[in-house]
Amino acid sequence: MIKKFAGFRSVFLLTIAVVALYGFTFIPEGIEVGPFSTKKVDILSDIQKDELSQRNNEYNYFMQLADAYGILVMSDVLSETNYGKSFEAEAYQAKVPISGNTAQLKAFANALKNAKSGMVRIAYFGDSAIEGDNICADFREALQEKFGGTGVGFVSITTQDKAYRGTTKLDFSSNWDSQLVTGGNPKRGAGISGGVFVPKSGSWVKYETTWKYKTVRTFDKVRVFYTEGSGSFDYEFDKGGELSAPFKTGKGVNVTDITYKGSKSFKLTATKDNQAALYGVSLESGNGVYVDNFPLRGDDGSALKRVPKGNLSDFHKLLGYDLVVLSFGLNSVDKVKDTKAYEREFAATVNHIKSAMPGVPIIIVGVGDKGKKVGSKFETNSMVPKLIEVQKNVAKSTGVAFWNLFDAMGGNGSMEKWSKDKLATADMTHLSAEGYKKVARMFFDALMDYYSKN
Repeated sequence: MIKKFAGFRSVFLLTIAVVALYGFTFIPEGIEVGPFSTKKVDILSDIQKDELSQRNNEYNYFMQLADAYGILVMSDVLSETNYGKSFEAEAYQAKVPISGNTAQLKAFANALKNAKSGMVRIAYFGDSAIEGDNICADFREALQEKFGGTGVGFVSITTQDKAYRGTTKLDFSSNWDSQLVTGGNPKRGAGISGGVFVPKSGSWVKYETTWKYKTVRTFDKVRVFYTEGSGSFDYEFDKGGELSAPFKTGKGVNVTDITYKGSKSFKLTATKDNQAALYGVSLESGNGVYVDNFPLRGDDGSALKRVPKGNLSDFHKLLGYDLVVLSFGLNSVDKVKDTKAYEREFAATVNHIKSAMPGVPIIIVGVGDKGKKVGSKFETNSMVPKLIEVQKNVAKSTGVAFWNLFDAMGGNGSMEKWSKDKLATADMTHLSAEGYKKVARMFFDALMDYYSKN
């Protein structure tokens, strides 16, 4: 009886304390009582500061993105005042189903049905539109919330988008020899992300999770991918102390798996010059869905042919891809003069992936709208519809699926409307945070529409 009374008294006193603290927030500032003066009390200030900090971080992220591309950002598009609001444009968006050879997606749908007891993996290749994990981040989270999975998946050793990557804070030393397929044929043979990275003694890379997306805040395992290794590398998780692990010496793509439950960071350090050609790491946590983000800045998709078929095959054997997404065309709108030549090149890219990953379903995401100034207005660049027809033709000739992002955005003139609704940046090419989220949701909905019917 005494214990019950003591417990009740504790709850009663705690309630009184909370009510009293909340009551203090209504006391105005500046009331003088003798030598003392009241100050404004706000017990929710820490929560509000966290929310403001989140918005400021995201605002700075997109300002860095705009600066990286030399975009003149309009203050009403990316201002700290407007950023963070939710802008809807449902009136000019259409639900667009996946078309083309959708029968090949049956295997992917079956894999999703078994995601709780196995791993489902998507390779998402694209141009600058997916840099910083744009589109992929929200697409990944939607899939992981529905089907399970924790972890961001594959991240390269060095990247061009480290300053504004939203899902993984990435830092690395400046003495890596980074070779990318967008700059030619890497001497050591590129990995699936399009890069290969050769260290000097002491070269290091560190990955840290961020709070922004809840399904990638921790990971239980790191998979390190490389070729022709020798000696060992040092590594550490969070603040767990430095350890070491040997590189495997075999040719082709090798992997070293290291487990550490609930980790939030991982650092790898090379111990001697040229001891391996590294490709990247995968941050994972067992069963569920993983979406690997593979951006190729400034490319039209043709650079993927410079990733050796053998390397693509090795990665597929080690990671087990269930779907490949190809989202290119943004960089081709102002460059392509001969659509037939572009069609041949893009078809060759698709066939290169098909031969390296036989049986893996592929979806081509058509180019979105791109505005071109005509007088005082922006209209759809005349090359956009032509490229979409080319991409449809490639999907048909190679036997893969197609999703029409241009139609999903609203068709002709949609980029100007998206810009007015704060969904696009001033260059009328790239999207804002809300715009990329919306594209991710539309693509997810189209995929789930197919899934629900199969």
